[in-house]
Parts: sequence; C-alpha cells; structure tokens
Amino acid sequence: KSPSFNVNAQKQFFHCFGCGKSGDVFTFLTEVEGKRFVDVARELAGRAGIELPEATQTREAALRARAEETERAKLVRLHELAAEFYCEQLASEAGARARAYVEKRGIVKAAETFRIGYAPAGWDALTRHLEAKKIPHEWCERAGLVRRRESARLEPNAPPTKATHFDVFVDRVVYALTSPMGEVIGFGGRILDSESDQPKYKNSPETPIYKKGENLFGLHAAKHAMRKSGRALVVEGNFDVMTLHERGIDYAVAPQGTAITEAQVNLLKRFVGRGEVILMLDADPAGRAATLKVIRLFVDADVKVRITQLRAEGGKKVDPDDLARADMPRFQHLLESAMDAVTFFCDEVAAASEATIQGKVAAVRECAPLLRAVRDPLQRDLYLHHVENSLKIDRQLLRSTLRQTADGAARPAPTRDELSASAAADAPVVTAPPRPISPILSKLLSLLSQHAALIAEMTPELLATIPDLQVRALLEEARSAGSFAPQPLIERAAPEIRGAVARAFLSDEFAAPELHPKPILAGLVAKLGLPSDRAALEEQ
Repeated sequence: KSPSFNVNAQKQFFHCFGCGKSGDVFTFLTEVEGKRFVDVARELAGRAGIELPEATQTREAALRARAEETERAKLVRLHELAAEFYCEQLASEAGARARAYVEKRGIVKAAETFRIGYAPAGWDALTRHLEAKKIPHEWCERAGLVRRRESARLEPNAPPTKATHFDVFVDRVVYALTSPMGEVIGFGGRILDSESDQPKYKNSPETPIYKKGENLFGLHAAKHAMRKSGRALVVEGNFDVMTLHERGIDYAVAPQGTAITEAQVNLLKRFVGRGEVILMLDADPAGRAATLKVIRLFVDADVKVRITQLRAEGGKKVDPDDLARADMPRFQHLLESAMDAVTFFCDEVAAASEATIQGKVAAVRECAPLLRAVRDPLQRDLYLHHVENSLKIDRQLLRSTLRQTADGAARPAPTRDELSASAAADAPVVTAPPRPISPILSKLLSLLSQHAALIAEMTPELLATIPDLQVRALLEEARSAGSFAPQPLIERAAPEIRGAVARAFLSDEFAAPELHPKPILAGLVAKLGLPSDRAALEEQ
C-alpha cells in the first residue's frame, strides 16, 4: 500500500523513501551495479542503438579509444569462450577427479556462480580448442590463456598449435576471475596432483583487462549482499570465498593473490557505503603484519573496519572454509565479535613494545600516524584515551605527538581563525526532521510535474503568496530555470521536505489526458490565498 521504493516511468525518475535517494536511470545503475557513469551511458546507448559522440576528443583519440574498447570486448569474449571450455571439461569423463575435489570442498550451488571448471592435463587442451576456433595466437597470448614456446616462429594471425604454444592452466580446478559487472577477465586454478612441483594456486597473468590490485575475487556475486547488509567480509583465499557463499555468507570477497590495495579499499567503500568491512586474516606473524599495514588504507578512506583472526588449533592452521564447514555458529561468533581495527592496531603495538621510556616513545610514534588519520574528533579522542591506558602515559604527550608532522617537526601553534574553523568542523551537524507540506501545495507540485509548461504561469506575485518558504524557493528556482524536471528538483529540495516533494511528484492525480490544467492551477492558487486554519477564518 505504501512502498518505500518508487519508480515513475513517465517522468523518468525513482525515489526511495527508505534512504532518501532519488535519480534517473543513470543514477540507479551507477548506485546498484557499482558502474561508472560513462560505462552506464555506453551500455544504455548500446541498448537503444545510439552512438555516443566523443565531442571533446580529437579524431585520433576517438579512434584510439574505439580500438581500446574493441580490444577489451574481444578479450572478454575470448575469456568467456575459455570459461565455457573449462566448464565442459569439468562435466566430461576427464574431469572426474576435479568434480570429486569440488564435491569434497562442499561447493555445489556456488559452482555455477564462480564458473568452476577443469583445465585438462596434457599442456595443450585449450591451445587445440582455440586452434579449432581459428583464433589468432596474438589474442590468445594477450589474454594470458596460452604461452608461446621459446623456439616458435609464427605468421601473423595464425592460430596457436601444440607445436608453438602451451596452456597456462594444466590439470587444475579453475574458476573465473571477474570484473564487478561479472565479465570473465581471468582465471584462478588449484593443482590436483599433490605431488606436482607446480604452485598449489595460480592466477592469470596481468593483461589489459585484468589487474590483480584493482579487482576483488567474488565481488560480482557479493556486491548486492554487501549493499543490502552494509557489510563486506575479506578473507585470504578464493576457495574460502566460494565456500562461504555456499553457506550463506554471500558478502565475502578476497584480494587476488596480493596484499589489499588502495583501489580495492575504494571498491569496498563503493558497495558498503557507511557500513563496515571485516578482515578475517591469519593470526600468524605474517598475517598480523599484513593486517597492520592495510588498516591505514581503510582509515585514510574513512571506511569502518574491524578485525577477526583465525588462530591455529593444535599447531594446525585453520582456514575460513574449514571453520565454516565444521562449525558455522563459531564462525558467526567470530564475525560478530570482530575488534575495531584502530584499537586492534594500537593494542598490537602496545603488546609488542617494551615497558621502558624508549619502548613507549617508539609505540606512540608508531600509533601516531594512524590516530592522526582518524577524521572524527570524538573517535580520535576515545582512541587517545585507550592508548593512554594501554601504555600508561599522559594524554598531553599523545596530543603533542599528534601535532607533529610525519617528519617529526612540530607544527606552529594554530591561529584564532584556525581554532574557530576547527571547532566549527568538529561541531555536530544538526538536521531538521522530515516534515509534510500542505495538501494544496502537494497538489500544486503534482500538477506542475504532470504539466511542466505551467511553471511559466507562476508569476513572482503568485509565488509570493506561497506560505511555505522552502516550497516557494523550490518553485522560484524552477521558474528561473524555465523548466520543471522532477528528479533534479527533488535533489535540490530542502532535506526535511524532500520526501514530501517526492510523494507529490510520484502522484498521477492530474495525468488524465482530458484534464484541463489551467483552471485547476487557478483554483489551487486561489486556495493558497485563503487562511489555512479555522481560527483565522472565524476571526475574519
């Protein structure tokens, strides 16, 4: 009866009364799919058969951009072809061992989501498949799917052969590495032969479409759950991600064989917004060191991050997928009891420091850059109090250290203007609660949204009769702009009336084609001149 999310196809905008977001189709797709505006524009233009102009580019730059786009599309199609081949091989007789391994890991529903397949033994299965498809060897090499033998000499555009090339992935369970939109841009694989001298895990080499530090494994499958829950779980292994998705932890992702990068932190921020990221990393010294380094990236990006660590039991390392399969209640407890990352960092530093003056000085200097990066002054003050208690030192010493620059030089004393600006920045932002607008004004906005040309009839004299100053300001802006576009006006409306304005614009009360809008406008304007309360009428 009263949905919180509304789409008005006629007026081409949406509004969510739950979170307050409004926008057009471009806004919707950039928000929901996490795509860049330019990618959304190209996708929609392609659907509509419209060629987007490149007005700001030279002809050479436009041709180069088109060539790059064509290259990307070709490489994505080539990876899709390889993914289909690997999936077929998994279902074949040759893929029996790989199927048994996948079943042993308990991955059933997630197998399709992550495009699990099998790269056959023999070093040339994919090479022969691509040869049969007449795909030039240059593209196969550029995609990172096959490698050329050192002695090979080939004509341009010739297909790869067993004599000239060999497969990158051999006798492995493979799975797709994807872009946030779900395009296959690479592969990862696990060796099946435990006696092999090959690496246990292997990822595609970096290519024009695959950069390890710019992607997160499983993001294509996790992004909607991350938005819905406001939470992302980062684990270390790709199989950990697949097992967790199988068991309902569908907001899990993993860095692709590297330490977490700034680009990956920004990807996570795009999908969790003001939510949180939980890092579940190893509790061994190497795992702790990596965790401490990455916390600063999240703090700099102003992303809430918490830490939970898996500790070895009986000297045996425990992976997230092992724990999730064996004891899901304990796994959930680890998530819910995850520790604030900045507190974790400071506690780790304090625990490792010596109880001497030199040790405390070193600990304070190690914590200072991270504490200085915390933007919220209240949070920073609470962290200072925590470190003060942990190291048993005076808070003024901590504050003195924080006032120093990274190279150790003391900052000059702040001026009065700087102190005033700092106080203003630290003051809480007070926002008025949402409020309704009068029924007459709601009808007026609804009428104007259906018959935009009527805004020209709203003369300055008529606008002056509108008692609601925020609605009046909105209509004055629309009249001066000479247009009445609902979606931009919702965005410009004062926050406290934004919901009421959106409801008025979503109404179809005046949409009937036989309706005569000018007399209705005159009637509404006449009512605006009447006192709105009974007491005023009785007094008159």
